[in-house]
Amino acid sequence: MSDVIKGLWVAMATPLDADGGVDHAALVRHGLWLMEQGCDGLMPFGTTGEGPSFSAAERLGATEALLKAGIPAANIGLGTGAPAIPDTVELTRQAMALGLTHMLILPPYYFRNVTEQGLEDSFSAVVEGVGSNRLRATLYHIPSVSGVAVPPAVLGKLRKKFGVVIAGVKDSGGDFSVFEAFRKAAPDCGCVTGSEAQIARALAIGGTATPDTDGM
Repeated sequence: MSDVIKGLWVAMATPLDADGGVDHAALVRHGLWLMEQGCDGLMPFGTTGEGPSFSAAERLGATEALLKAGIPAANIGLGTGAPAIPDTVELTRQAMALGLTHMLILPPYYFRNVTEQGLEDSFSAVVEGVGSNRLRATLYHIPSVSGVAVPPAVLGKLRKKFGVVIAGVKDSGGDFSVFEAFRKAAPDCGCVTGSEAQIARALAIGGTATPDTDGM
């Protein structure tokens, strides 16, 4: 099991069927094709996949379809963030029961004026609620969409508190100085850039992975 997300992981789009549900067959075909093209992993139900628009059951069902098609659990990083901490905990635990370890976790994102201490406490509650040393949590910083930033200092404090369970951060904020701050605050963490324009700069200072936006 890799402690951090490394290489090229695709932020997958989520195909729908005529009734508006997840089209498992199309998702599987596309996932297999992406892996055949040399991608290192898949990130279903992040922002590109409109994760918060789908229920926990829908996300888990789609994940099971990918696993049954032969895509290894180690190569899937599932978006499990929700506004309610117990929902994030439960979805994460169920995903781990399927064999996954890598989770992409948003901060609670409805109330916008959360303090740094509040964010540290909320992520801590998720980790403690899941209660597994197998968890590898990648915090998701995308304030333009979620409205709530992940401060670099919070990543650093959580890494010191929980060790490798806090695997890293996906920085989709677009401000490279923030990426640099994440690297400084938690140099042992995996730092993933969500900006294709910053891939070379990110890798040059120790970034570990680059997600490609799915162009389905």
